[in-house]
Amino acid sequence: HRRLTLGLVKMLSALNVAGPRRVLVATVLAALGAALLTTNLRIDDSWIGSLPATSDIVTGDKALNDLLAGTTTLEFMVDSNRHDGFRSPSLLAAVGEIEEAIESLPAVGAAHSVYSDVVRVNASLRGVSYSAYRDALRRGNIELTEAEIEQALMLLQSLRRSPRSFRLDSGYQRARMTVFIRSANYKRIDSVLRTAETQGQFASSFGAGDRA
Repeated sequence: HRRLTLGLVKMLSALNVAGPRRVLVATVLAALGAALLTTNLRIDDSWIGSLPATSDIVTGDKALNDLLAGTTTLEFMVDSNRHDGFRSPSLLAAVGEIEEAIESLPAVGAAHSVYSDVVRVNASLRGVSYSAYRDALRRGNIELTEAEIEQALMLLQSLRRSPRSFRLDSGYQRARMTVFIRSANYKRIDSVLRTAETQGQFASSFGAGDRA
């Protein structure tokens, strides 16, 4: 590309064009050269990557990303498009499918939603571990009932700093999801949002018109 760009410059100098036409030709050639150069352009949108590798910020960020779920949180809304939507076992399960699809991404340390909260409460009420209970739900060995969802939401609402009011609107229509991303950049954030959008459209429990 560098040779071709230099060739364009030489071509411009060799052209026997004067006046406004020369300006027009120069503009066209400059635009063409810029287009060729941008094909190899890469933008580093990670400000951490611009710092020295030995700096306290970089080493601290690496330690946190290695030991914890990630130093950057991304939040977005899942809309059931209906009042009381997330009291429905099928729609709440679809939020769980979105959450698990996002957690499968390499750069994601964890994802959390009202589905996680409801499952955790019910696992505790049954006296079983959260992971075992969630695995059983995933395999279809057990199912959340509407009564269990309602009971879990009521218990969550009774807490002093209730996660229910933070993760679910008062009409039970919209749910907030929080994603922890390791060494986040625009590409990784875009990957999370695209996964949420795709899973929101094709999750087995979502009906027509429901979206993330």
